[in-house]
Amino acid sequence: MSMDAENRFMQLVEKQTIQNNVEFGKMMSSLGIRYKDRVYTFFHKEKVGFKLGVAFDIDVTKLVRGNI
Repeated sequence: MSMDAENRFMQLVEKQTIQNNVEFGKMMSSLGIRYKDRVYTFFHKEKVGFKLGVAFDIDVTKLVRGNI
């Protein structure tokens, strides 16, 4: 895991987990961020992925371009 990719993901974890109902967790073998028991962000093979469903409340996470 490159330190830059790992550090960026961990910064995102720190920013996201201060929100209510948001916690650090796993999605299968990947590190992830959960909201209400559903993983919406994960880190796998040096990449960050987002899995946002139609009903996902984006306002809770404050995810915006440039804030990640």
